[in-house]
Amino acid sequence: MDQQQFEQKREELLGVARRNHNELTMEQLIEAFGEIAEDETHREILRAYFTSKHVIVYTGDEKADQEQAARAVEQEFSYTPEDKAYIEEYQSQLEALPGASAEQLQEWIAAAVDGDVAAQGELLQAYLPKASDLARTFAGQGIFLEDLIGEANLALAEAIPQLESYVELGADPAANETLVEGFLGSRMIEALELMVREEISVKQEDQSMADRINEVADAANELSRELGHKVSISELVQNTELSEEQVRDVIRLLGNGRSDLSLEIEEEE
Repeated sequence: MDQQQFEQKREELLGVARRNHNELTMEQLIEAFGEIAEDETHREILRAYFTSKHVIVYTGDEKADQEQAARAVEQEFSYTPEDKAYIEEYQSQLEALPGASAEQLQEWIAAAVDGDVAAQGELLQAYLPKASDLARTFAGQGIFLEDLIGEANLALAEAIPQLESYVELGADPAANETLVEGFLGSRMIEALELMVREEISVKQEDQSMADRINEVADAANELSRELGHKVSISELVQNTELSEEQVRDVIRLLGNGRSDLSLEIEEEE
């Protein structure tokens, strides 16, 4: 294998790594470079080259350990059947996208930071797998995985045009790639964290309203039995820890048919 063939193989394998979340196996290295990679010294030189390009080269045991850890994470998140079906289909769509070499990616980054819209589009497509990976780490918190991925993709699409304002590139293309990936990753994480916080807030509010409904219902039924007449809003306020506004909110909610509870409450002007 001459120098030109060697460099071509190296670039091809780098493209494979980019499409596989910057990961390679030692088997792929040996398959691509043959006898060169079978030599331990040359193998470590190749491994060091890919490491400098932010690509991890796993041995067989390391890859197995990583896959086992990934399975453990998936089990911990307890994906729903719908989530599993969606991520399998979405992952196949991502894998069908054309890959990019390190040089292409770095060229797109430089052009995108200069405001090149076409390069920004290419960069968006290149980072979709990263958005999917980040979204999956937020699974298991009551939000559909499809919605999480959609939110990460939206944040990515909004962040890329902002590169021009927030990212200052240097002379090292590899360092620029790391800088841009960090900026885009932080924007996606911020959006996903906000989405989860809002979902938790909504659930807490729903639970709080359910508690108020139960409190008003219990108080109304008990007072009706004790007093022998429909209870008034003021009587409910006196016998619960709720304000008049909260009691009225509950009554309006029940009056709109959003509950099967029936309360004996006297209408007040």
